[in-house]
Amino acid sequence: VKSGGHAYNLNFSSTPGVQISMAKFNNISYDEDKSTVSLGVGLTWDQVYKALEPLGVMVTGGRINGVGQ
Repeated sequence: VKSGGHAYNLNFSSTPGVQISMAKFNNISYDEDKSTVSLGVGLTWDQVYKALEPLGVMVTGGRINGVGQ
């Protein structure tokens, strides 16, 4: 099962068998009252930062853009 990242090369996998992509589990929700963010497991950090920046909030995460794309 592959979530959003850590396969640096396109179409590469760590398994010779079936790989299940979670890429479409890409919801992001921000609860302003609780100051919490819920992230889908298929997101890359690039997508997370792009969605949250306009809201003026940030999460702690990876620093290498493009991982998993």
